[in-house]
Amino acid sequence: LTHEAHILRTLHARKREAAARTPAVLFLHETNDTVELGETVVLGRLLYEVLDSDNALSWAIKVTEWLASLVVNEPIHPRTTWWNGFIEPVLYDFKQAFEPVLDSFVIAKCWSILNRLGELPRAFEHRDCAPWNLLVTPGGELAVLDWESAEQNGLPALDLFYFLAYLAFFMDGAMKNRNFVESYRRAFDPTTNTGLLQATCQQRYTECTGLDPAVLYPLRLLTWLVQARSEVRRLSADAGGAPPQSALRRSLFYSLVLEELAQEQDETASFRVQ
Repeated sequence: LTHEAHILRTLHARKREAAARTPAVLFLHETNDTVELGETVVLGRLLYEVLDSDNALSWAIKVTEWLASLVVNEPIHPRTTWWNGFIEPVLYDFKQAFEPVLDSFVIAKCWSILNRLGELPRAFEHRDCAPWNLLVTPGGELAVLDWESAEQNGLPALDLFYFLAYLAFFMDGAMKNRNFVESYRRAFDPTTNTGLLQATCQQRYTECTGLDPAVLYPLRLLTWLVQARSEVRRLSADAGGAPPQSALRRSLFYSLVLEELAQEQDETASFRVQ
């Protein structure tokens, strides 16, 4: 709660337009053993409750443009300011967690792909920007809840990929039938509904942020490496210790990492709307 309060206060101070879509902190009371956080009430319906084939693209673009507004308008940060403290720990944790089931080439290939990243702008990251944390207000506006996992000094586009993947899962019915990887693959094909949506939103994001489309692929891979870290914590809690190999192999984000490695291609070309 303390972290969420800090993030929201900082967001409201530095990104007022983006923060208009979020709750505001009313109070934060901390004692030795309790924390009380009060926020403004945000009313609405969850995005996945109002999604349909007619409005999915328009809502996806709204979310995309809002995510683009979270990119910090400051001088670009050199790679040295975030690589050692962010990329290396993520790769290390992924290797440690999944080593029992990893093929020998995986870490080296991940490293090679991520090494393409150069200087990047910083961004506020929500870290759980999915349709269950997005509201459509009675006035038809977007609102974004649950900031407890957010990062103030994050990287761009990670929230976008997470949102687009889960939006496709809802649109394809994967949230019910659990065919996540199949849904994810379909979204690579711009002739499908989810593929067109993904291509449109990625292009819109780069237009709004000025981000080089060539960095989207390594950033998308990084998204699943980061999310795998959180997933392993949940699996470990369920197992009461190190997760069994069967659980590691069934990990959604581990599967998406492997899917990205298998589908490596010219991302700049394949995700540009024709």
